[in-house]
Formats: sequence, C-alpha cells, structure tokens
Amino acid sequence: MERDELVERVFETAGLPLVRIPLRSAYNILELQAQIQSALPAKSPGRSVVPFAFVDSEATASPPGRMFARNAVSLWCFALHNAVRGWEDSSTAVPTIHGAVKSLTWTECKPPVAHSSFLKQVYNAWHSAREIELSMYTLRCTQKLLKRMHLTVADLKDIETPEPTTALGDWYAHLLMIQRQHLVMLVNERSRLCILTPAKDIDRLRPRFERALEDLLRSCAIPEASIQEELRHMGTMCYGLTTGTPHGRSVLGSMNDYTRPLEYTDLNARSHGDWNLSFSDRICGPLDYGRPINVARELLAAVATPVK
Repeated sequence: MERDELVERVFETAGLPLVRIPLRSAYNILELQAQIQSALPAKSPGRSVVPFAFVDSEATASPPGRMFARNAVSLWCFALHNAVRGWEDSSTAVPTIHGAVKSLTWTECKPPVAHSSFLKQVYNAWHSAREIELSMYTLRCTQKLLKRMHLTVADLKDIETPEPTTALGDWYAHLLMIQRQHLVMLVNERSRLCILTPAKDIDRLRPRFERALEDLLRSCAIPEASIQEELRHMGTMCYGLTTGTPHGRSVLGSMNDYTRPLEYTDLNARSHGDWNLSFSDRICGPLDYGRPINVARELLAAVATPVK
C-alpha cells in the first residue's frame, strides 16, 4: 500500500524503529513490551527509559492492562519517545526527519505542512515525547490495589521508574474496604497530603484522583498558578511498587494513621472532599509534626509560575 510504503521510508530514513502490531480484541502486555523493547536501541548510560506498558499519558486513559487495546497510536508515541531519548540532543530529530520528507516543514513552533495524516501523527508523537520527559510522576500501588487493577508485583518489579518532575513528588495508593465501601487512599510522599476516592470504575482512578487533588488544593487556598503548574507536571503517570523506596515504609505508616479514624467513624457523615481537607490539617510525625497542607504550600510555591 502507498501509505505503508511512505511510513516505512520515513522511519527508515529517520533511523526510528517501527513496530507493526496487528489489530486484536485483546493484547498481552508483556508480549507487547518485549516486542517494542527488542526494536529499540540500547539506552544511553544515565538515561532512564519509561516502560511503555505501564505509562498513562492521558487523564482519560485506562490502567495499563487495557491501555493498548484503547489506542494503538500510543505505541508509536512511546516507541518514538524512547528513540528520541536515545539522542544526546533531541533537536537532531528535526533535520533527520526533514530530510526524509522534503516538503515537510518540521519545526518545533508550528505543525508540519499537511503532507499526510500519518506525518501529522509522527510530528505530534515526537513533540509529545519531548513534553513527556518534563511531566511525569509515579503512582506506587500496594499489592491489594494492583490485584484490583489486574496487575501483579512481578509485572512491575523490574520496572525502572523515573524521577518525578512534580513539586509534590510521587503518590502511594492503597485499596480500602471499610463499612462496605471500596475506597482508594492516595498519600503524597513529600507532603503527606491524603486523597480519598471511590474505587468504583478503577480505570477512571487517575482522573478522579487528579480532580480531587485540584479541589483539595483550591479548598486550602493554594494559589491557582501553583495548582496549574503541578497539574501540568502530572502529564504522564507511571505505575510502580511501594517497596524499595527510601520513604516507602514511612508513607505506608502515614496511610495507617489516616485509616484508623475511618474505621471508627461513620464514613457517610462527611464527603470525601471533607475527609481530604481534614487529613490535610492533621499533625504528621514524619513532617516533624508539621501539617501536610503547610508543607504542600511551601513545595508548590517554590515552583509556581504565572498562569498565562
């Protein structure tokens, strides 16, 4: 087919790996990961490569077990993302791909001239790849939550998670079953802010969590510029384990502290938003007996930029 030939020529000339995945009703994550990894060049020393199967780059995306079935184009994005990361200077992608299609205006400030819908997709994928490196955090899940998400410890134990680019850092998540309610508790590593949200429709956990965090920060009178900057840096979420991290045990201990009052209080007496606000003002031992919201305010203020 003419389009397939164009695709192959562009990728071959640009030196980018191209993996073709047949359309199926379901996909095996580990098989896909191995297939894509085998097509990529070895990573450069000092560079961490994000595992494709466990990256969620859209607020509406499903958990990793279903992500690839939703959008095969994301395979291009992350294959291209890792290829671009392999270059010491990502800007070398510009002249390389420009040489593949002479009629293409390949600049960072404007989209390419319409040559084909595929080229637009490649441009968007490449451009997104550079943004992904600047916007990332990890959701570290307990085994109980992983099981609910149809994942296992074995799926994630060898995954190299990146350093967070958010001011608040990584989040830890646990599945609670209290008073016949299934809830997910998320606790922030640096500030110990706590977010309580329903576990129903687990594939919608991320957008619910980020919406609840935004509501909490507004309720605590955090400046809008700080809120938007944090949300912008939460563009990509990786899945990880709670073990093997310097503060893992401490964060899990804070989770236990937040869980106790829930077990002996009528959960329906307050909304989840009210519980989150209450947790944010609790004295927290790991914070030198400070309050989570005060620590969060300091962290967010340090990186805030004006909203345009």
